[in-house]
Amino acid sequence: MGLPGVGKTHLSVALGMEACRLGLRVTFTTATALITTLGKALYENRLEERLKILTQPKLLIIDEIGYIPIDRQGANLFFCAIALTRCTMQTAAQPAGSLFFCVPVSCGIA
Repeated sequence: MGLPGVGKTHLSVALGMEACRLGLRVTFTTATALITTLGKALYENRLEERLKILTQPKLLIIDEIGYIPIDRQGANLFFCAIALTRCTMQTAAQPAGSLFFCVPVSCGIA
């Protein structure tokens, strides 16, 4: 996390490319695209299928967190994507902190 223009996206792309070079599957998306995709899948009753696709890569990189407000459903869907992924890197335009998760946990949408 950090201020705009400090290289968060550049760094995450470089780490993703290095993971690919090492033979790992990587997915790169924005938070907006991820939440929109999962919301559409939920509406179409295909959420489990979509989440299964997201859990296939070893690394899921989520860019641009914090640029749009996220409603409760979006936050739940976002959490599910993170919880079911083996390793997730997220970038956000915030003053401090870092988000890098590699611990899968259980997920449920109410």
